Amino acid sequence: MTTHNDCTGELSTTPSLNDLIAERLSRRDLFVGLAATTAVAGLALTAAGSSARAAPLPPFSFKELASGIDERHHVAEGYDADILIRWGDPIFADSPAFDPLKQTASSQLRQFGMNNEFLGFIPLRADG
Repeated sequence: MTTHNDCTGELSTTPSLNDLIAERLSRRDLFVGLAATTAVAGLALTAAGSSARAAPLPPFSFKELASGIDERHHVAEGYDADILIRWGDPIFADSPAFDPLKQTASSQLRQFGMNNEFLGFIPLRADG
């Protein structure tokens, strides 16, 4: 037990946090725990690596698109994309005309929203 200043500045002989930790954990216990943790982590990584190598390749075989941003919606060769609904499209008969520079809460309640990152249908081949 060490003598130390408590929060009032007075000397105290009660055990400090360091004393309690040292009493609970010896250096040997710490190394045994560290070795066990390392062994378990190594086994987990080995198992994950072997299962990742065994996984089949995805069935997608389209040519990758070049990255970029422009006014067009780009789709891989041989595929189609159709617009279902866009930001600001009316969802009620009395929806106001869309103006992205003059949106109000009441107009947005009657128009389709934004931040729909992806909505699509990708059929799976029956042969598998």
